[in-house]
Amino acid sequence: MYANGDPINFNDPDGRCASAVFKASGPTIFGTMQAYGGYAAAGSAAALAAVSTGVLVPAAAIGGVVLGMDQCVAGIRTVWSGNYIDSGFSQILQSTGMSSVYANWTDSAVSMVCSMGTTALKHVGKEVVTQASRPATSSVSALLLKNKLIAEKISGGHSYAKHVILQKEFPGFSRRQFESHIRNILNNPSEMKNLSKGRTGYWDEISETVIVRNPFAKDGGTAFRPTTKKEFYDGSLK
Repeated sequence: MYANGDPINFNDPDGRCASAVFKASGPTIFGTMQAYGGYAAAGSAAALAAVSTGVLVPAAAIGGVVLGMDQCVAGIRTVWSGNYIDSGFSQILQSTGMSSVYANWTDSAVSMVCSMGTTALKHVGKEVVTQASRPATSSVSALLLKNKLIAEKISGGHSYAKHVILQKEFPGFSRRQFESHIRNILNNPSEMKNLSKGRTGYWDEISETVIVRNPFAKDGGTAFRPTTKKEFYDGSLK
């Protein structure tokens, strides 16, 4: 049966399984990558601290351990709860008013600098350099995967049927094109802001698209092109 008999909400281009199966496992996949990346980063930093002397390098390495364990714990919580859980450092940044996207990117960037910077400060051999570089790549890859899974969840929900099929706000878009459009905006929005009830708003100036990410909604939120364009994003989206 094509797409479990529900072609409006699911797609199955190669006839193997409905995409809902992958979406349901998204938090597990992302959380596992995040936990592994954090664990590897903490282990590399701890190894560097153990063989370093002085003050600067061990202090930087300890910072890497803390951030790595923070990522690891967030990944474990994501797998355990089945919902995307931001790291403690990311939540601290968000509490200052920073959007979730910028906070997560900053968190990944800081983890990358700590992982690679501590190794640059103290050359302790090829093996340590190799181990320290892996978590940085894993952290960024995990964030990109997270945005991809969010985009797939939104495009697989009500927004495709309502805004693409019925209201024709995205002429000619297939579900896959709609998902790619959402993912590109999540990765590089023109503007973003925190909304009420734990949601996040995104604005893309070129396509005049609004995305509302709602981690508590079944379909993850929505994406549409408001008739009042930027005025809607600035004034009505709260």
